[in-house]
Amino acid sequence: MKSLTFTHRPPASSVVAMTRAEPRPKLIAVQSGFRRIPLSYGRHHGGYAVTWPGAPSVHVESAEEARVVHALVARPECQEIVTQPLTVWYEWRGRVRRYTPDLAVTFSSVPGDLQAMGAESRCLVEVKPFGRERLTQAVWEALRDVIRKATGRPLILLSSHTAQGEVP
Repeated sequence: MKSLTFTHRPPASSVVAMTRAEPRPKLIAVQSGFRRIPLSYGRHHGGYAVTWPGAPSVHVESAEEARVVHALVARPECQEIVTQPLTVWYEWRGRVRRYTPDLAVTFSSVPGDLQAMGAESRCLVEVKPFGRERLTQAVWEALRDVIRKATGRPLILLSSHTAQGEVP
């Protein structure tokens, strides 16, 4: 029985790792007013958040969402806030998924701290408690990509701390 011996190996620097590119999400549909905030029977505290004097309150899904609404309304640049503004259906990683951003916000001019997060004069907001942002980078990029395709608006991630201008 003969044994084979390889006398030449390529140098480690010439070996290139092959990484598979993450598939981009495919937009299927966009619908306004599809998702309603459900009644609360558990730990999350849905309810209403007061906005501006004389304006109707907005329905919120959680206490954190109410704090973000209050923090945004306190900024003089904030002109309008809409909760659960639209639902986007998209296909990603072989499954049809849906996503509803928490808020749609309109600013007369974008505050610098929010602009640094990617906010524009009209943007969509996902609210997560400070320090508990559990979205993986791939999921977050897919959501931002599909929201931009569907609406032309950026999607930003806010907590009550970051909405008030506190540095995370």
